[in-house]
Amino acid sequence: MQARGGAVIDSNDAARSRAAVGRLGAILRAGGASVQSVKIPGTEAAVAIHLSGLPAELDVAAGRASNGRAKFVIGLGEQSIETALKPSSALSGAAAFGTASATLGQGFAPSAIVDFPTLLGLFEGVGLSEDPSVAPFVPYLRSLTTLSAGQRNLGNGIARLRIVVGLQSAG
Repeated sequence: MQARGGAVIDSNDAARSRAAVGRLGAILRAGGASVQSVKIPGTEAAVAIHLSGLPAELDVAAGRASNGRAKFVIGLGEQSIETALKPSSALSGAAAFGTASATLGQGFAPSAIVDFPTLLGLFEGVGLSEDPSVAPFVPYLRSLTTLSAGQRNLGNGIARLRIVVGLQSAG
């Protein structure tokens, strides 16, 4: 089983997202990474990046979601990019979203949800949990359950941010 995961950023400018793919690829290439252009279904620009010490391919792409909205996506492998652009269900329908909404409370809309056991499984799947730069943090990450972050607009361009972190119970 290949580890999958990714981050999706909504874009208001598809042309700038496509340009960002190329710029990020150039920056990483200058830093010593192996970067090559790839074709991934649903994308308008994409690069595959092989970073030293990371046993998985990192893909960066600009594309359009099922609803036609521009997206900028970073994922582990092409399948992660395709799934991020055309998910089988919306995050708002997931149990984790409902839990995050309830945890944040008072009208805060979740904008970030991290499930630490899943994140650690991903790290272990790609060999990062043993990496000297990550390994010291693993015991601390194991003590966490979730992170929920969201904002609530207060009007006049002001927003309140709330972050709630769940801890494993002692035992």
